[in-house]
Parts: sequence; structure tokens; C-alpha cells
Amino acid sequence: MKKALENMSLDEMIFAEMILRDGEAKQKAKLNRLKAELKVEYDDFQDAKNMAMYVDLGENMRVQLDNIFTILEKYDIEFWPKPGFNQETLINP
Repeated sequence: MKKALENMSLDEMIFAEMILRDGEAKQKAKLNRLKAELKVEYDDFQDAKNMAMYVDLGENMRVQLDNIFTILEKYDIEFWPKPGFNQETLINP
């Protein structure tokens, strides 16, 4: 890697730095979108946190958890095992 950097022209180094910064900016933007989506769920949880537990509240919490996992999976954060998961088909555990 060091050898490759030594052989790069100034323009190539600048271009590589631009690509790196663009990737970091995209990653930060993705994280900010995730935070914004989870904040809605977090705020609802904080509102319900000290409420007496009733069936309706429990059902709401179940839906809320499902929403949270759906949001996380949308951002490529997956949880195992998923329904229908067959461990025998897994190539690299």
C-alpha cells in the first residue's frame, strides 16, 4: 500500500482523498437518517416507560420493537436466526 501511495501523482492523491471523504460523508448521512428514524421510536418508548403495563401497552411495545428491527434491517443491520433460517445452508457462520 505504501509503495502504491509513493507512486501516485498529486492529482491521484487528491482524487483518492475526495473519494474517501465522499464515502465518509455518505456513511455519516446514513447514520444520521438511522438516528432520525429511531428517535421517533425512542421518544414513544420514553413516553410509555413509566406507564402501568396493560395489555394494550404491551401490544404497542411489541409493534414498536418490530418497527425498530425493521428500521435496523433497512440499514443492513440483521439479526439471526430469521424465521425459516436453516443452519445447514449457511456457508460461513
